[in-house]
Amino acid sequence: HSGWVSDVAFVPPTITATPAPMIVSTANDKSVCIWDLSKSLEHSGHPVRTFMNRTWHTSGIFSMHTLDDLVMTGSKDGVVRQLQLGSRGMDLVAEYATHAGVVKCVRVRDAHTYASCGNDRNIHMVDVRAPESPAVEISGAYKSVINSLEWCPWDANLLVSASFDPDLLLHDVRRVSKPVKVLRGHLAGSRSKRIQSPRFVGTRDRPHVIIPSEDGLVLYDVVTGDILS
Repeated sequence: HSGWVSDVAFVPPTITATPAPMIVSTANDKSVCIWDLSKSLEHSGHPVRTFMNRTWHTSGIFSMHTLDDLVMTGSKDGVVRQLQLGSRGMDLVAEYATHAGVVKCVRVRDAHTYASCGNDRNIHMVDVRAPESPAVEISGAYKSVINSLEWCPWDANLLVSASFDPDLLLHDVRRVSKPVKVLRGHLAGSRSKRIQSPRFVGTRDRPHVIIPSEDGLVLYDVVTGDILS
């Protein structure tokens, strides 16, 4: 890559024609690459690149997420692209131009559904089986651009989002008119100085959201919205 790397993920060994460990990466140089970690270049020691494409996006790729052979990328060009991994690299399957600006984050829920967000301050949920159908949209939830999303691994309808605003929002995608919980308290000020990336942790019976704060980590109870530590 010739620009900063946005995301990296391991390629499932069942997808490639070799048992060698492989990773897929995206970057601000518009490229999507596959690397063979079992081989290295003699002059640099870097892994061998087995695939690269720089034409699928017209601007830098801000986000990538994978599930099995499904790869979704979100770019500064405002487009989400659906790619498919195979034994010979990757192929472009479809593109979704639902946002009116930079796509900051794309997250796959399952083989058919993804969510994306960005500078237009909207969250979109798209079923790739019905691309002609309008995206389910959550709008007006934040004052600033939305930077991060994460699906709950134990509840397919629960999504957490983060912007530069001080609050994290929990959304039930079946009822998008307002968030089901507002997680507040991990920031002292009225605006985050950096991109926030909340993650779900815990168990199905005790789901939590963890997020960095100014001086450590904050753990929220998903059910009550309270800070646990």
